[in-house]
Amino acid sequence: MQYDSPMDGGDDVWEPRTSWVLPSLHRNSRRVMSDVGRAARYASGGMFRPQMAGNVQRRTSWNEGFGRRTRSMPGGMEAPSSSSVESSTNSSEEAFSLLRMNRDEKKTLLCLAVVDLFSYLCMSIMAPFFPAKVEAVGASQTVSGGVFAVYALTVFISSPIFAKLVPVVGAKFTFVAGIFVAGSCNILFGLLEDVNDPFTFTILAFIIRIVEGAGAGAFCTASFTILAYEFSESGGVAVVFGTLEAFVGLGMTIGPALGGALFTLGGFKLPFFVVGSMMLLTVPLNIWLLPTQRHVVTKPKKGSQSKFFKNPSVYVVCFTILVIASVWGFLDPTLQPHLLQFNLSSAMVGLLFLLLSATYAISSPIWGWLAEKAEDTDILMVVGLIISGGALLCLGPSPFLQLPEVLWLNIVSLAVLGSSISLALIPTFESLLSTAEQAGMADNIGTYALVSGVWGSAYSLGEVVGPALGGFLDELYGFPICSTVMSAICLVTAVLFGVYLIVDRFMDQLEKRRNAAAHLARKAAIASWRVETYRTRDGMARNLMYPASSQQRAYDETASLTGSLQGYGYGTDSRAAVIDASVYVNIPTEREEEDIPSIAVSV
Repeated sequence: MQYDSPMDGGDDVWEPRTSWVLPSLHRNSRRVMSDVGRAARYASGGMFRPQMAGNVQRRTSWNEGFGRRTRSMPGGMEAPSSSSVESSTNSSEEAFSLLRMNRDEKKTLLCLAVVDLFSYLCMSIMAPFFPAKVEAVGASQTVSGGVFAVYALTVFISSPIFAKLVPVVGAKFTFVAGIFVAGSCNILFGLLEDVNDPFTFTILAFIIRIVEGAGAGAFCTASFTILAYEFSESGGVAVVFGTLEAFVGLGMTIGPALGGALFTLGGFKLPFFVVGSMMLLTVPLNIWLLPTQRHVVTKPKKGSQSKFFKNPSVYVVCFTILVIASVWGFLDPTLQPHLLQFNLSSAMVGLLFLLLSATYAISSPIWGWLAEKAEDTDILMVVGLIISGGALLCLGPSPFLQLPEVLWLNIVSLAVLGSSISLALIPTFESLLSTAEQAGMADNIGTYALVSGVWGSAYSLGEVVGPALGGFLDELYGFPICSTVMSAICLVTAVLFGVYLIVDRFMDQLEKRRNAAAHLARKAAIASWRVETYRTRDGMARNLMYPASSQQRAYDETASLTGSLQGYGYGTDSRAAVIDASVYVNIPTEREEEDIPSIAVSV
């Protein structure tokens, strides 16, 4: 018999090649070696992978007594054809483009973008006039700051809760319900104009903002879940995330100006009535347009979830999100007093806030496209943190730089800061998704909801910490020291992130080297195996494989081998068996030795 093996004179294109054919299952065939069972156990452990010999076709018809040779796959599926593999490869390599989205993706992007725009309008319209209303009622300014902070705190607390509910009630339902609650609370908040008692005003303001924050936590978590569900397969998560962040920046840009204009036109109620009504109008729009995400409620894989939360990358990325949100938030109570030294009008101060949001909105799609193209998005986060730290040093300016306090330096710093915050923030969501995939979590709504809840909680916590820390430092030490401290936080985070990346890459390379050494050891072990041909009592030829160093051959009943087999396939006059869906086997039942085909097993 001709063996396709380097030891037996086979070609050297592949090494090593060894024919492996299982013995007959007839009761009168007793010459079965225990080493074959050992080989079966090795195969079930993933040592081998199947490969046809060079002259054997991937699939042939039932002819001349030989079985159909196919690769066994889990669930009885056949291996994909070369054309399907090639087409799937080409499709995966095709870059995602907003212009080539399908109909469902376009509708999803439209719905998410509209909601992001109106939701951040709701968040930012009250900034120009609400502190004055609090003062007119007779409440302290602490109430004003608390009303802003409790919104983000509620989102931080509620996001993990809604992450658990989304797989049960559905992402679309959670999204629409959250929009309805947030829009209704905006309208209710406008009715506070008629409340003049300071205590009642404070209690009602906090209650409404807490409920509104819960609604925001619901639709934000569902929004990220829908984003991952609809665009993860096409590889467009980073691009679409960057595009949506542009609408976030747009809402934050025009919100204060729109709120001030509506307040001047119609008083305290009008801004909340207008924006709240716009939010409610998106409810039927999303019910009609937003595709329903099919989901199956399954028991979560606790092992994979624990592996996800044990991964240091999760906490590094979450801390980066928290730092970026804190940098954005600390400017709310501190930037306006700092700019008053340049004798700017309120309109000019508002334009500088607009500049920060506008550069964020403009640059977000660009960084999203870059994150989709980049092989390692973690580097983008580190670069964004470093640039943000430098911009904050110049914004103060820091007393350590001894730069002059001039207006143009603040303008340039704000423009750079808006872009660098976007650069550091855009890749974070996709990075958490990748970590979840590496942890072995299922590719379903539950995983997307979990990651969305983690991201939303980290960002909301930063929105709580940033204004509180900024106001505290500004009051004690002034804006230059405050911005210097925030810069130091950004730079230290970048350094720690960079060190983690270096260590993580080193450990990956070390593991690859160990795996390569183990792989070579397996190849050396397989190369020492031999094949011998036996004939059973009925005159049938059988091939058995065993280590060349083995001197003792233990024989046993053929039936003892069946425990190592995953299944058998029977043809017209041939019998086939598969070991752990990993080994090609073809056993002719009535063929001479020279007619037995060579089936290769490769490493």
